[in-house]
Amino acid sequence: MSINFQNSKRGELNELRMELLSVKIPKKKEALKKIIASMTLGKDVSPLFTDVLKCMDTPNIELKKLVYLYIINYAKSQPDLAILAVNTFRKDARERSNPLMRGLAVRTMGCIGVESIIDYICEPLKDALNDEDPYVRKTAAISIIKVYDISAERCEELEFVDSLVDLLSDGNAMVVSNAVASLMEITNRRGKFFEMDGGSLHKLLTALSECTEWGRIYILDFLATHLPEDTREIESAIQRVVPHLSHSNAAVVLSASKVLIRYMDYIEDEDKIKSICRKLAPPLVSLMSSNPEIQYIAIKNVNLIIQKRPDIFRKGDEIKVFYCNFNDPLYVKLEKLEIMIRLVDLKTVDQFLREVKEYAQELDVPFVRKAVSAIGRCAIKLDKAADRCVQALIELVRTKVEYLVQESVIVIKDVLRRYPNRYESIIKDFCDNLKALNFADERAAMIWIVGEYADKISNCVLLIESFAENFKEEATIVQHAILTAAVKIFLKLEDEAEDMIADILKLATEEAENPDLRNRGYVYWRMLVNNPDMAREFVLEEKPIISTQSENIDPTLLDSLIAYLGTLFSISLKAPSKTVISKEGAKERFDLEEHEEVEVQEEVEDSSGVKRTEYEGDTNVQTFDDLIGLGDDPEPEVDNSNQEKNTSDAIDDILGLGTSATDSTPSQTQDNSGLDVLGDISSPHDSQYCRVPEKTLVSEDDESKDGNSGLEVKGSFQRENNKLVLELKIRNTTQIDSIGNFAIKFDKNSFGLNPAEQMGDFSVDPQETRKEVVEINVNENNNNKAPGMPISIMCALRTSIGVFVFQIPVMLSVLIVRQSSMINVKEMRELWKVIEGDEEMYYTVSNLSINLTTPQLIKERLLDNNIFFMEEGRTDGGSPCLYFNAKVSNNLVVLIQITFKDGDCTLCVKCKASPLIKLTQQCVSFILSQN
Repeated sequence: MSINFQNSKRGELNELRMELLSVKIPKKKEALKKIIASMTLGKDVSPLFTDVLKCMDTPNIELKKLVYLYIINYAKSQPDLAILAVNTFRKDARERSNPLMRGLAVRTMGCIGVESIIDYICEPLKDALNDEDPYVRKTAAISIIKVYDISAERCEELEFVDSLVDLLSDGNAMVVSNAVASLMEITNRRGKFFEMDGGSLHKLLTALSECTEWGRIYILDFLATHLPEDTREIESAIQRVVPHLSHSNAAVVLSASKVLIRYMDYIEDEDKIKSICRKLAPPLVSLMSSNPEIQYIAIKNVNLIIQKRPDIFRKGDEIKVFYCNFNDPLYVKLEKLEIMIRLVDLKTVDQFLREVKEYAQELDVPFVRKAVSAIGRCAIKLDKAADRCVQALIELVRTKVEYLVQESVIVIKDVLRRYPNRYESIIKDFCDNLKALNFADERAAMIWIVGEYADKISNCVLLIESFAENFKEEATIVQHAILTAAVKIFLKLEDEAEDMIADILKLATEEAENPDLRNRGYVYWRMLVNNPDMAREFVLEEKPIISTQSENIDPTLLDSLIAYLGTLFSISLKAPSKTVISKEGAKERFDLEEHEEVEVQEEVEDSSGVKRTEYEGDTNVQTFDDLIGLGDDPEPEVDNSNQEKNTSDAIDDILGLGTSATDSTPSQTQDNSGLDVLGDISSPHDSQYCRVPEKTLVSEDDESKDGNSGLEVKGSFQRENNKLVLELKIRNTTQIDSIGNFAIKFDKNSFGLNPAEQMGDFSVDPQETRKEVVEINVNENNNNKAPGMPISIMCALRTSIGVFVFQIPVMLSVLIVRQSSMINVKEMRELWKVIEGDEEMYYTVSNLSINLTTPQLIKERLLDNNIFFMEEGRTDGGSPCLYFNAKVSNNLVVLIQITFKDGDCTLCVKCKASPLIKLTQQCVSFILSQN
């Protein structure tokens, strides 16, 4: 059947080839339309390339367009054949009688996108830029950016960018707008290089009124990002831009608004600013009558505008424009509520509450929750209206509707934070509705309320005990809330809560699976035993008052987003620098096998800007304060240990959890290591290699290539005895048949990982699990590509029930090898100095392990994971820092600086192979966060 299919395909191509060779133009057109249709459907019609090229030499424009479309599609896959068409392109570009043909030829040559065509397109493009016909000039303006995309250097050499600047003075508005569009693209890649003088500004403003709506958008965006050199020109520019606020195209309105908001920053006259704001509000309001998609974009942009210029909507009646209609989509309703919260004030709060309470009666649960949340945020925002907002929340709670009660609990927690000791009387209403609290967020909020107001709630101990009945099954946020609330209650009630605190501390430290929760339990336990006054100071201290200002975007980010109103950045609320990767960055590749290490000169001066102290002999000198601020005054470690022991002996167990000093804190771990549960900083050093958590690679429901299921595979890469291995847990979930005939194979990958040998001859019986360890070789299966983030290996596992294909994640820590010969400090300094720019990156470790309380412990932890300490030093700002180096399995060296300042731990990673930088950050953060 396949042979017949191939013959039929070959026959179809031959038939099209014969039609292309016809002397009749209509027949050629019909053949080309069939070819384009097949091409659009994904069929391969590239064998007809040379036959299609023969059709280029024709005066028929429609036929030429079809041929050019075909050439553009296949030029990148067959660049050598595309060059054959160059002479015809150049001939068409010189066709003096037909400007349409000249423009079409220049446009197609630019669209081909093959570097080898650059030399052939330069001369026609220069001629097109000076062509007498505006159609040809505007086409040439767009073609320049396409040439710039292929080779920016050649474009600079041939002064095409300067030619674009000259086109800004063209008499045709379409030529100007296309030149502006190309300049914007180049600016995004190259950076700002064009300074707009008064002459250029007036020419752009003149073209603004004459070009199409999309041309206006380009020019307005250009004006927003290129301010006039003379700020006196700004006011006249604003007057010329204001009429475009009334345009029917929403994109033009947003672009014009962007220009005005940006230019207002440079106007000092407050009256003029207020006048511009009054002109801005009506056009933005009019966008609310558009279709839902445009409404959504408009509302997201209005949100930014309000944060930048709150005075634009200060008349009081604009809030009604953002009331939700019954037929609005959910995504529009949610954004309208956000605007309503920002606009509400004491004059409009009553109508706002009436409107939002109506929303709370609807059936759309996410919208109802947002409406309830809006009432709480209004209470936090408006002090004088807080009583009315709280009363509205109480009315909703008394309806006994579950989701209203749930969201009200979350909201009232923030209200109580904002107004402490003002609304304690309402707590009873919430305590009467505990059965409605089914989800983690509201349970955690209610537990916080019980702990915070334990002295006002008579049965608070019983309430916390009821919440803790299913402690192990609760979400992490609820477990943390229970633990903290229990400590608060004990500190307030003491004798009444002894049994309760003992039970919950035991649950948190012995039965909880979350290491952060266990560590927090240990910290509370030690503080309660050794220093209850410190515990009161930390746990019961006065909370900072919250406000809605925290919901505002950072001013620097806001200014960046204002410059991109009407674009995707204003919707995602992410700055372009964090979202867009340049083409150069996307194309960056490095060869992991052939990458050469940096040659270090023998004599170097240390001018890297970092003050370092190199120690001879013992390099593990303690020169820093306690990293997380929990340490005592600096004393010898042995004395600290003895002092702690004596203090512990002198204190009775106030929790009633033990009878001796050694039992006053949880002092034994299950491995009988003899270490204090909180990690005695003077204890002997044990190995702290961080094993990578195993992942589910194949679930029991996943099907093989043959459609069979019943196999579950978990596993991870590990490093054992300085060898890389893959640890697998293979489980047969079927009820009848054994599974055997195992073999594993990796796809080519960046680090060349490949199984050193095949899996043994074994089978897994039904409902049984088998552990298998596969030794892995490196650098023998490379694909010569930069690793992605995160690293993953495509793997195929053959079994008796079929082949399973899956990905195995790889943590860089397992690819870091033990070094036989390390670089010395001098070499490290020189290498640190020469690596700059994109080859370095800073990152703050947000979840540093509570056990890593000193620099010495950090050194030991990293050493156990093959990351070697080099020297200590201080930054220019005087902050202490440590320097490390590591070698990856492909012999690339990574340099790491760890800086300590104000309790924060900051990493700086440098490497000549930039794709390894983020991977190293992830790896070191993982190692330092493990408890």
